[in-house]
Amino acid sequence: MAPFNQLFFSLRELNPSRLSAETLQVVRNYGIASVWSSRRGCRSGRRTKRKRATKKYLYCGLANARLLNSCQDALQHHLTISDLDLLLITETWLNEHNGDDILRDICPEGYVAIHRPRHGRRGGGVALIHRCTLRVNPLSINVEVASFEHLSVSIKINSVCINMVTVYRPPSTKPELFLEEFAGCLELLVAIPGRLLVVGDFNIHVDNLVSCKFISLIESFDLLQHVLDPTHIAGHTLDLVLTRREEHLLADCFVADQLSDHSAVHWILKANRPLRPRKSVTLRRLKTVDRGLLLSDLLDLPFVAAPAYETYTVRPDNPWMTEEILTARRNVRRIARRKRSTGLMIDKELLVTALSDLRQLISAAKVTFLNTKQHNN
Repeated sequence: MAPFNQLFFSLRELNPSRLSAETLQVVRNYGIASVWSSRRGCRSGRRTKRKRATKKYLYCGLANARLLNSCQDALQHHLTISDLDLLLITETWLNEHNGDDILRDICPEGYVAIHRPRHGRRGGGVALIHRCTLRVNPLSINVEVASFEHLSVSIKINSVCINMVTVYRPPSTKPELFLEEFAGCLELLVAIPGRLLVVGDFNIHVDNLVSCKFISLIESFDLLQHVLDPTHIAGHTLDLVLTRREEHLLADCFVADQLSDHSAVHWILKANRPLRPRKSVTLRRLKTVDRGLLLSDLLDLPFVAAPAYETYTVRPDNPWMTEEILTARRNVRRIARRKRSTGLMIDKELLVTALSDLRQLISAAKVTFLNTKQHNN
């Protein structure tokens, strides 16, 4: 129908006179509009297009934490406000002992995390926080490298399998060694079935001519670098996102908020966004409750209709009782319960000491009370 529309409007330009009613009826019967279709009512700004795309596709992010323990609130706020499905973090500075606990505190409800710390010395480390509805599995790569750290996972969304590798290269490593080891890693990755996505902090100024060897390396593997704006406060592009040129895996890629000395990088992955986790709750509609029936049911309950009566001895309060004595008495009862449950000798000694302290407090309180009363009389 599009060629007929173009032909119709081109003829109208040649003959600008109004069409007759019969001709217009014939045109409409063939489904040809009398005016050009417009985009009125459809917003087409860049921010609107991104928001529309994030509702459909997977929304991912990359952040350099530079000591994750010091920016937990900032990363958690960024993850929640941006509504990311997946966040990759470099320079976590986590270790084997406290890494899982710190990541567990950062993850909002519905998210889980995995990480790979640096072994043997402080610093470095990479981590991944993702929604629990994503099927993320470790990706085994038989390669040992000394110039960079990496975390490799495989993400399966419907029929799409994405091999994602997060890279952190310390700036102290030699560029020649990194290029050699990174090339060997890419040779293994390109042979694995699935789509390829390599992201991370490479500490290479891709906006500088000195990095021409790195650019030639990624071009030799037919990889495309998507980050075009500076990601570091010094004005360089250090955080990169690489995909195969032929796969057209990303819908958009842009630099977002600054979280440390690096800015976060966001991209929209062309894979259907996972469903949010759902839970069932039981509700009671109070407006539909019959108040008269509710009152009669309450009166029929045993504790309402048949109250129980008990008799106890009323003892006067000791006038010399103080809050300190009550606290010591509670402590004696607590230690006595523990002694009965454990039967240890140490608990028995603690109980004897607590009882002696309680007796001394009571004696002192009685003497003080009697002296005060005698003085007043």
